[in-house]
Amino acid sequence: MTPSERSAVNYDHPDALDVELFIAHMDGLAAGHSVKVPEYDMSTHTRTGGHYQLDPAPLVVVDGILLMAVEECRERLDLKVFVDAPREVRLARRLVRDVEERGRNPQSVEEQFMTSVEPMHRSLVLPSSQHADLKFEHPFDPVAAAERVVAEISPS
Repeated sequence: MTPSERSAVNYDHPDALDVELFIAHMDGLAAGHSVKVPEYDMSTHTRTGGHYQLDPAPLVVVDGILLMAVEECRERLDLKVFVDAPREVRLARRLVRDVEERGRNPQSVEEQFMTSVEPMHRSLVLPSSQHADLKFEHPFDPVAAAERVVAEISPS
């Protein structure tokens, strides 16, 4: 894709993700195999050509706002946790991350938030929370939340 075509992609929709590769990696890790994960450059929306190895472990934590919106991903998760935050908090966090870590300007971050992030949150992310085993709503005590998650994954 050209840079112009990439800039028109809604990266807050599952269609923009390589779900097939992600599922292959989830399955590989679950089977006890290491996987080679492509490195991604968020500023250009492209893979760099490099890879890093991710090794299997007794506990694999998978993080992503669209995980529960994609059935093929969701069905592979033993415990699904949804962390909700008000719109203002989500925007503030995204501004900090995208400006400080990705070198974006605040105006473009706010525009993307209004045109794709927030609509996808309402149409995909929030409805997918119905599949969560545990839900935490802002503000919450992170220590208590972690203890609750540990209690869920600890053998009885």
